[in-house]
Amino acid sequence: TTKMNAQEAIIQLECEATNLQGMLQEGEHASFFAEKRIEALDMAIAALQKQVAKKVIVKPWSPAVCPTCGQRLKWEEADHD
Repeated sequence: TTKMNAQEAIIQLECEATNLQGMLQEGEHASFFAEKRIEALDMAIAALQKQVAKKVIVKPWSPAVCPTCGQRLKWEEADHD
């Protein structure tokens, strides 16, 4: 078996959160635990998204810009303006 990468885990967690939110919107029993589970999934997604490397934004005559604070950076594919 192959292990899933961060991007694949994000997709799976987003699907789970969407399913839970859909159940709540359809009038099914909205419990404290379901809401907390959605909150935990959202936090996990946000943390994993910062682990996926994003391109650095490089502008002439200025320092490089991080696309999102705390983001893992991918220098070899920097966007040059």
